[in-house]
Amino acid sequence: MLKQFARTVVLAVLAFPALQVSLLGQDYSTPLPTVNDKDVALLRQDLRAKAKELISKNLQLTDAEAAAFWPLYNRYAGEVRKVNDTRFGLIKHYADIYKTMTAEQADSMVRLLAEADQTIIALRLKYLPEFEQVLPGTKAALFMQLDRRIDSLGNVQMATQLPLIKP
Repeated sequence: MLKQFARTVVLAVLAFPALQVSLLGQDYSTPLPTVNDKDVALLRQDLRAKAKELISKNLQLTDAEAAAFWPLYNRYAGEVRKVNDTRFGLIKHYADIYKTMTAEQADSMVRLLAEADQTIIALRLKYLPEFEQVLPGTKAALFMQLDRRIDSLGNVQMATQLPLIKP
């Protein structure tokens, strides 16, 4: 299932040529492609739907479990989405300034992205007891594992779309 999701992420990025940037082929004189907010919103919406599908297939919830899980998941996902909005804003800002980034801007960017990562971890820890209340046995742990993998895949995909900071 996870391999299928990874393929879906790759295919989704390939479907949006404006998002394609080769990390190896990127030089600092080449401008990053223009990415409009509508394309990014559509891609993120599709990825959220695929994440729900992956979670659903792997958790194999009973009707009673699903009735308790999905409203909690939607609340959790809404909070995660706000953090990801911050991440995408930072990435968009990075794309605008990466060729001329100062040491202070780089330090700020690293710290803000780390804070976003910490916020995601804090949300997982905040919601874990609630997921453990609505899911039996190891299903809550499986959900957290899936959520972490999905987030990691998204982070890797984003990271490969941007050039490294010029030293």
